[in-house]
Amino acid sequence: MWQLFYQYEEIRLYQGFLDANDLIAAALAELEENPADPLYDMVVVDEVQDMSVLGLRLVHALTGNAPNALLLVGDGQQKIYAGGWKLSDAGIPIIGRGEVLRVNYRNCDAVLALAASLEGKIRVDDLDGADGTVLSRSEAALRGGTAETWAGSDEDVEEQVRIQLQRIAAQGIPLSATALLTLTNHHADRFRAALRRWQVPFRNLEDHVGAEEDMIKIGTVYRAKGLDFRAVVHPFFSKALPAEPLSDAAHDRADLVTNQRFVALTRAREYVWLGIVED
Repeated sequence: MWQLFYQYEEIRLYQGFLDANDLIAAALAELEENPADPLYDMVVVDEVQDMSVLGLRLVHALTGNAPNALLLVGDGQQKIYAGGWKLSDAGIPIIGRGEVLRVNYRNCDAVLALAASLEGKIRVDDLDGADGTVLSRSEAALRGGTAETWAGSDEDVEEQVRIQLQRIAAQGIPLSATALLTLTNHHADRFRAALRRWQVPFRNLEDHVGAEEDMIKIGTVYRAKGLDFRAVVHPFFSKALPAEPLSDAAHDRADLVTNQRFVALTRAREYVWLGIVED
């Protein structure tokens, strides 16, 4: 792996370009050499659990340790990218400055219950190493809702998705408020083809700008971050785990997939369907 990284850096430097981390590092180096004067009064960061530690150091450099200048909002259960850090790694002290938000305003009871059923498989921290508060301990502000699960074969999943779209429409939820979320672009392409066969209009999430239009939204869970919909259909293609004990890396990958599935389900406000395609 180190040899791969070394060759990558050689090519990058020869071509004279910066990747995403390099851009942040360059901005941070500039701030260290020429600090902002005056510092920013406030920086607000949402989805902080998916930032890099370099990104955290950058926003910290913009505000320093001034009181009430840095507002970070995040949820360890919603982490969908590999890697990890603690806020203290970025020099951000939060002892006595953190607040746990316990009221859920997005998901109805039934959606919360299904998402919470995934808990227990992974440890949740408070983004600084201590134990965090899991979703099942939150208070739902929205009552009711519908949550359905299905398990079956690959050859049946498309028909099950079509049936779910009919049921969602029967409940008065329009296509504009419905999303079909997958974990990979490959599976998103598969269901785009199915929607075309069914003559169901759709909008790719990467092209969605919030406009009200009678189209189902489709894309990966990565594109759905920060969004919510009245109804979510999530076909999940499970992979059988080997019988022998898993390596630490394999455990990490399995935990990450659990988080990604968790994020997909919690994009739904009223109606969620989890279809597990068994390996």
